[in-house]
Amino acid sequence: MCIVFIYSGYHDPESYYSLVLAANRDEFYDRQAQNMAPWKEDLTIFGGIDLEAECQSTWLAYSFSEKKLGLLLNYPEIKKESPKKIKNPLFKHTNATHNLQTWEQTCVGFSNNLPDSPLSKVVAGREIMQKICEEYKSIEDKSKLIESLLELLKSKERHLPDPILQNRRPIDYKYFSSIFVCIPSARYGTRTHTLMLVTKSGQVDLIEVTMQSPINLSSPNWKRSNFQL
Repeated sequence: MCIVFIYSGYHDPESYYSLVLAANRDEFYDRQAQNMAPWKEDLTIFGGIDLEAECQSTWLAYSFSEKKLGLLLNYPEIKKESPKKIKNPLFKHTNATHNLQTWEQTCVGFSNNLPDSPLSKVVAGREIMQKICEEYKSIEDKSKLIESLLELLKSKERHLPDPILQNRRPIDYKYFSSIFVCIPSARYGTRTHTLMLVTKSGQVDLIEVTMQSPINLSSPNWKRSNFQL
């Protein structure tokens, strides 16, 4: 159950950033994946790769030549051929309804649910995300911004009650009610954090912190990668 928060500082004259993104990838720990890196097929694209997918697809990738970001979030109750897409921070298209929606909020959040009915952890997380981005919006606070965003993505606080989540997963909803998910018995949970910072001058920082395989939950090995484009 992945999650993403997006903050737009475009209209804030005091903000050094036009966009800040923070995302978690939740997946089975034993599913093989490649860390974020330039793709061999196109060195201008940076992203992780799901090595067990039929077409070795990605959950998040950025093309610095096209200035485009691709991010995948699955909606478990609807099966369609085409995926959902976040077209940019203010426009969202979902294949569940085929509606293109305009988002005027400064900060938005999405998980494995429809945008009009967010999970409780999404509502709580986007409020925290907005506070972080409003507090650390100068270049001098860059390290504080990064560490605060990672702290948000690692939060194990459970956001309950959540009627949507409880109805969807009546047995194990508690495990999925936190931003950071960990279900040892199923060997499933949050295994990758990704940050994207875009300055108003166009500089992009991509930061990935991800568990290295084989994953040992008693002593996980987290690798941090930084790319400046």
